[in-house]
Amino acid sequence: MKVLSFIQEFMKQPSLFIGLIGFFGFLLLREKFERTISGTLKIIIGLLMLSAGVGIMVPAISPLGDLASKALKLPPLNIQIGTNKVIAELGATVGLVMLLS
Repeated sequence: MKVLSFIQEFMKQPSLFIGLIGFFGFLLLREKFERTISGTLKIIIGLLMLSAGVGIMVPAISPLGDLASKALKLPPLNIQIGTNKVIAELGATVGLVMLLS
């Protein structure tokens, strides 16, 4: 059960899971060891940077959504771009689908 729990938690970390998929891709392409490691690290760091950027942008955009909803007399907008909540709820399922495909 601990192994299954570890696998589920690992799949909820998108940068590590996609990095692992990239790592296997480099191995299947028979790339050099240095290229395999550097490519895998680039994938992981790139996804971490992307999620950090989203974390910065969402709070910055939220006031604009509130302003637009008031000006247009619409219900408030809920800006959710790749939030941790979605990843936590669906991360293992999406990871399992990616792994099986």
